[in-house]
Amino acid sequence: MKRIIAYCCFYLTASFVFAQTGNPFELFRDSIPEVHADTILTDITANETTSLALTNQIESVQQSQRNPFEVDTTRQDIVKKPIFRPLEKKTTSNELATNKSETFLFWFILLALVLIALGITRDRKSFSNLYKLISNNNYLKLVNRDLNGGKLVFYAILYTVFFITLTVFVYQYVSIHFEISGFSFFIRVLGIVLLIYLIRHIAMFIAGKLSLTTQLLSDYNFLIVISNILCGLALFPIVILISYSSMKASFLYLGLGIIAICYIIRQGNGIIAALKEKQANLFHFFIYICTFEIAPALFIIKLIQGYSGAI
Repeated sequence: MKRIIAYCCFYLTASFVFAQTGNPFELFRDSIPEVHADTILTDITANETTSLALTNQIESVQQSQRNPFEVDTTRQDIVKKPIFRPLEKKTTSNELATNKSETFLFWFILLALVLIALGITRDRKSFSNLYKLISNNNYLKLVNRDLNGGKLVFYAILYTVFFITLTVFVYQYVSIHFEISGFSFFIRVLGIVLLIYLIRHIAMFIAGKLSLTTQLLSDYNFLIVISNILCGLALFPIVILISYSSMKASFLYLGLGIIAICYIIRQGNGIIAALKEKQANLFHFFIYICTFEIAPALFIIKLIQGYSGAI
């Protein structure tokens, strides 16, 4: 019995020994599969392709189930909505300043209108006979000899209208062609116009006192006043149309034509009156035109050119 037990123990021990011929902690590398990056990317791409195909199939099924006559309002809104927003015109500070600076013209035009109404109210008969003074030289001499205080005020009011309208017209012409504007420039133009005519009337008055043609120069001086008054009245609607119409250039040329016509009529009447006067000399009249007519015009043109060049 002991021998049988010993053989069994020996047999079990031998079986355990032969069973441990290999390393029990050794890893079997052949059993683990090798995984490469290309294989992983291929699998991911295949999965994405599969999911995309499934998505397309779902969308096609949903579209097939929709009403084919249904209007896609969201798409129409997208189509109607403009891609680019229209540019809004912004008013610059210079434009605002220009618009603000031009308001003083309205007040000067309104002042001229008030003065015209005042002159008509003061002496309606003399106002209606203004055209006779420039067309009839004898009537002009008669009115000039019979001037009194009331008549002087009447002609002074209308003469002020001429200065205002002529200054506004010159300002509009320069601002359109030379782009010079502003209240200060308007005041300078008004001062130049007043100075030119003040020097002209004072010089003619002094020349009349020093020569033998006192009455002739006095009549011509009065002719200048009357022709300027008619020119100012004719220019008044022109400056309004230039300020508040779109055809500024056309009315500018019309105003220049009115000034030229009044100037030609005045000089023609002056030459006729000088030819009728025996003591008058045409050479003196020529000197007057060069000194008090051409020279101031050249001075104004030169001043405007210098002012525009400085800006």
